[in-house]
Amino acid sequence: MGGRVALALMLLGGVVPWSQEAPKKPVEPPALVSAGRALERGAYPEALGEAEGALAKNPQDLRLQVVKVRALMGLGRTMEAVRLVVPLSGQHPEEPELRYLAGQCAFEMDMVPQAVAMWSALYGRQDGWASEAYARSAQALLAQGQEAKARELIGQALEKLKQPAPAVFRLALSLTPEAKSCRELVARAAAADPAGRSDWEALEQIYAAAGGGRLFEEAPIERGTLEIPLKEKTERVDLPAWSEDTKWSSTVSFSSGSRVTVPAVADGGKKEWMLLDSGANVVLITARLARELHLSPIASAEYAGLGYRGAVSSNWVLLKSLSVGGLLFQNVPAMVLDKDTDFWSELGGIVPLSLFRRHALLYDRRHGKLVLYPSGTDPASVLGDKLYPQKSLWLNGMPMVLTRILDRGDLRFLLDTGATSTYIAAEHAAELGVKVNSGKYKAQHGRGISGMFLSGTAERVDLSLGAIQLQMPVVQVTEIGESYPVQCYGLIGRDVLDNFLLFVDYPRDVLVFKAYDR
Repeated sequence: MGGRVALALMLLGGVVPWSQEAPKKPVEPPALVSAGRALERGAYPEALGEAEGALAKNPQDLRLQVVKVRALMGLGRTMEAVRLVVPLSGQHPEEPELRYLAGQCAFEMDMVPQAVAMWSALYGRQDGWASEAYARSAQALLAQGQEAKARELIGQALEKLKQPAPAVFRLALSLTPEAKSCRELVARAAAADPAGRSDWEALEQIYAAAGGGRLFEEAPIERGTLEIPLKEKTERVDLPAWSEDTKWSSTVSFSSGSRVTVPAVADGGKKEWMLLDSGANVVLITARLARELHLSPIASAEYAGLGYRGAVSSNWVLLKSLSVGGLLFQNVPAMVLDKDTDFWSELGGIVPLSLFRRHALLYDRRHGKLVLYPSGTDPASVLGDKLYPQKSLWLNGMPMVLTRILDRGDLRFLLDTGATSTYIAAEHAAELGVKVNSGKYKAQHGRGISGMFLSGTAERVDLSLGAIQLQMPVVQVTEIGESYPVQCYGLIGRDVLDNFLLFVDYPRDVLVFKAYDR
């Protein structure tokens, strides 16, 4: 994830950027060189083999043990990593990386209190490990909606650390709603992080545009509940096609697929329908809407999504107001979608589901409504009985749930209301035993926010979400990238989600499914 993409996350105010890299010791020769290089390029089986071969000759080398632990984690073999790293971290308290990895393993296993306890042993240091420990701890707390505890912890880090890392400042900004206080933090961060000065300057421009107001300042709901209509929309676009073999050209009509949208009004303009997307972490608007509202760019930006172009250059604009189905927000930073992006002639942009994270919410696609309730509302009082609670973490503003594929469990999948289909990450298909394309399917083409992507097809995939067991006739398999804060094995799309009511209460760490009546 680039710095400009991380910028998008911290601006959601409480939805945080997960730091991408922990401090690492330099890899040293002889045996560490090849194992370390394999680890760096994500060749985890190779790294594991190299480390184990070298450890057979030198079993006491802690650096090789670290490589082995990281390789096991990269392969999703977290329990084996735990059995190795936890005893080592106790035997060698002087080695901060062992303690850090023990905490990361605990977090991967949904043991947030244990993870924070592991990382807390590093708070007293005055180096990069202390910053990383504070940041990871706060991020783990935020993944379960514990914003007050995360805010207290980051405040402690800013007070005690002589040189907080950029990740600590980014978290502080995400947890500080007042623009004035944020500008003071930005100035301090820019002085401490000259290499990231351009990003900090972009943030300064955004906060300056907001004046003294809060970003994403939300007007209270008068009656405590609010029903927002959902509408399904499909767009078509005609694209040129060329065959090199037959030397003919023509126009091919593509469909966007059905998308669930909400009504929104930006800066007092006309009503726009915008995609409601749990897989997004920032508000995006189309170039058309930006022109109609006469919005001026205030800083450069990047956004990323499925598609061949990866990160796409963009600009930040500031919406003085954004009303979504009657819920009013003020001072809303938004990125502008690329002007050449397909399927956006009728929609005004994208609204992330995390925008409503202060509320409990009912997502009811079948009956066309999104209902907001006060946080703490009992799911049973809304849904009745026969509920399917899910173990979830909100990472970078996006919900991830534990999933089982075939005989492999505890896999993180992104719950993605913006994805028409469920996808298994091609990067992990082989290790999951998923066979792609039986011979009767050709490769499939789809279009994501970053352009076209290619996917294969797997047949008869057993998929479970908690107590829900599904046999999927076909599942798409495509590369989804490695920009997620934990190993992400795929996306749960609307071919699954549309069969359920979804109740979410982020501050209470609640995510519940209920099957629709057939």
